[in-house]
Amino acid sequence: MENQTELLDIYKINIPKKISKKKILILLECIVVIVCLILTIRHCIKIINSYKVYKQYETQLQSILYQEEQKKAEIEAEKERKKQEKIPKLTQIRKG
Repeated sequence: MENQTELLDIYKINIPKKISKKKILILLECIVVIVCLILTIRHCIKIINSYKVYKQYETQLQSILYQEEQKKAEIEAEKERKKQEKIPKLTQIRKG
């Protein structure tokens, strides 16, 4: 009867080898290092993606500024053309 209770005692753990504290600490350190690496890599990926978006916005802004400069140049050219139309031009008859 006593033998049977020993077999049924689930709280009694019999480990033939002892696990050293050094091995446990090394294993925990490895897990922490892996988690840190994963978090660092995820952060770097987020930074790279946000930099790509920034570059896209910068390109769009440069494009918009270039278009505005072109419109201003067209408006200035139109003003100059209208100004030249108002000035009477000397014809051959008036010169002579």
